Amino acid sequence: MLDEAIFPFMDIHTGERWAVRPNRGRIPWWIFKGDRRVPDTRLSDYLGMARIVGIRDDTPVGDSMRRGRLYWRLLEPMAVAALNTSPRKASRGCWRR
Repeated sequence: MLDEAIFPFMDIHTGERWAVRPNRGRIPWWIFKGDRRVPDTRLSDYLGMARIVGIRDDTPVGDSMRRGRLYWRLLEPMAVAALNTSPRKASRGCWRR
């Protein structure tokens, strides 16, 4: 059994590799540690994701976020992997299921 979750990523354009390592529990303490989150992202990038909570169910998730490094390196690949669709098309209602 693993002690922690590790999600490896690779940028197919640059070959850069990194891993996102979230902590256990409901409070995302991992976003405060640079070595556990997406490289070259800031705490403010992650706090910006809180806007997802306030959007309507039929609003595409991608419309509620700034499309920066966090969006392209974490949210876009995870949406495609989990929902088989882009955040620009996936509504908030899709994420609840």
